[in-house]
Amino acid sequence: MKNHFVVFFRKYFWLIIVVVSGMSIEALQAAPAVTSDFNHDTTGFSLTGPHRVLECNECHIRGIFKGLPRRCVSCHDRGSMIGSSQKPLNHIVTTGDCETCHSGRTWMVSRFDHSGVSGICLNCHNNVQQIGKPPRHVASSNNCDNCHLTVAWIPARFDHRNLSGTCYSCHNGVTATGKNPNHITSSNNCDDCHSTVAWAPARVDHTGITNNCYSCHNGIKARGKNQTHLATNNICENCHRTTAWLPANFKHTGITTNCYSCHNNAPIPGKPKDHPNTDNVCEACHKTSTWSL
Repeated sequence: MKNHFVVFFRKYFWLIIVVVSGMSIEALQAAPAVTSDFNHDTTGFSLTGPHRVLECNECHIRGIFKGLPRRCVSCHDRGSMIGSSQKPLNHIVTTGDCETCHSGRTWMVSRFDHSGVSGICLNCHNNVQQIGKPPRHVASSNNCDNCHLTVAWIPARFDHRNLSGTCYSCHNGVTATGKNPNHITSSNNCDDCHSTVAWAPARVDHTGITNNCYSCHNGIKARGKNQTHLATNNICENCHRTTAWLPANFKHTGITTNCYSCHNNAPIPGKPKDHPNTDNVCEACHKTSTWSL
């Protein structure tokens, strides 16, 4: 029983000092070491924090001074002769030295280094040990490091491969950028036209378009009538198809000018060279369904 008490007392000596004396951790760290006037810095191991108030024999077991290890893990390990605090069982799995993340003053983490950590991010970033996915995170079976870096969560390089759900579940203007106000009116899903590599260029699928052609093909949102287009009040779909502009199914019913304005051989065929001389307009003799009289 006595031996157990001695080990306990040595292990928690500095904590007992704090509780009994009412000193703060900061005051304890600033307190002079309860050792001789020997300058411990000359050994290559500076006494900082709780180390400053330890008795010499708490580290120098059996009066051994020369050749003691200087690495934290050499003392703060389950196999050590020194009854010091050790890694808890739920500690992050890492091959890094204690001082990689902890300071000599307290066990509180002062800087975190992922380089020695083994296992996937989710082992720690599970919202229990460390912050993990927020409730509105993109639905994905990706590992954290598929998109995020160990330096910072943001910005992230995004990988769509393991996402579940439709594009709109994220690209809704809240979670991620969605349709802009002047987007084509359409009931299509995003991926009917856009790819996960980039929004533009897009392959347009007209099957879900709910407006007429001119609502988009007006020269602003999308290419519309060019300057040499026939003068007509027909809507685009009267002549053109959604698969291609050309060839066009031509209808004269909406043409608003006379025949010669188009049939002038530039470029639409007009009067041939052997046409009889006449000052009649085309429509005086010909029909819009055929040239033959």
